[in-house]
Amino acid sequence: MIAKDREIVKVILLLTGSIQGAKNIVNNFLQSFDKFSWLWKEKIKTKLEKFNNMSPQGPSNQDYEDELKRFVDIENQVKGLIKEFKIGAMSLKMIKIQSDLIAWCTQWKNSYSENLHTKAFKALESLTETTK
Repeated sequence: MIAKDREIVKVILLLTGSIQGAKNIVNNFLQSFDKFSWLWKEKIKTKLEKFNNMSPQGPSNQDYEDELKRFVDIENQVKGLIKEFKIGAMSLKMIKIQSDLIAWCTQWKNSYSENLHTKAFKALESLTETTK
């Protein structure tokens, strides 16, 4: 009886189309975060090992500086993202996503910084031994 009522069928079709449209907009919006997906998909330890083995002498201080600047640039991009995304009657708050992405950037920066500090400490020890 309800399925035979034209008005009810019309409203159901309108709602279905509206929900599908909102779903498509949300999916497109989520795809804008694909450029940051490597932050949580790639393993920091594995990436650091590749970075350390990129040349026989290991990475230079300039290489470390370039990588750390890249993480700062990514962090600035994240901070520049919109705070709220509206889709019809919905409002997607970006605060949690931003803070999580910034936390991932910080983990990457800290790992590379610790690796640089370890390398510098070993070089300093070697220099001290040579001087003695």
